[in-house]
Amino acid sequence: MWQYLFLVRKLKYGREQALREIYERYKDNLFTMAVLLLGATDDAAEILHDVFVGLAKDVQQLSFWPKLSNQLIVRVAEAIRKKFSTRMYEIRQFDRRPEGAFDFSHHDLPAATDEQGRMLLDALGRIRFDRKEVIILYLRGELSFRQIAKLQGTSASMARARYYNGLDEVRSFLRDKAIG
Repeated sequence: MWQYLFLVRKLKYGREQALREIYERYKDNLFTMAVLLLGATDDAAEILHDVFVGLAKDVQQLSFWPKLSNQLIVRVAEAIRKKFSTRMYEIRQFDRRPEGAFDFSHHDLPAATDEQGRMLLDALGRIRFDRKEVIILYLRGELSFRQIAKLQGTSASMARARYYNGLDEVRSFLRDKAIG
């Protein structure tokens, strides 16, 4: 815990090395989450770049609480939402993708290396974005339902419902795949 507080403090005092350390420490997890949410590595790399450029610009807005990793995860999720709105993306474009729709051509994701991992990623890619977002932010990002609800502009109980409904959809897709 003290280590991330020290990094934030070094960053606030203008130490460039601190930004590099933060990037190296969190880039893989943030990139993986962005790929899981977007389904494309190129877009995820662009999001990650934007998040760290933004971090460098408004470093004074960083707080010591919540954890730095949570703040970065929220920034990634917000950047993805901003990308949807500013570039006229429609979230529906990413909903219910056909099987095999994820593009992993530029980066190796541990989950994409075996058949079960690919099936899970395909199932995630086929559910509604708001549900997928809650699942990924809760399980991979370790955000609370309250934090996710704030990000999504809804209640914690709605975020929890989206989580469980999303898991049911993923199970259903996986069950259908196993049967078929």
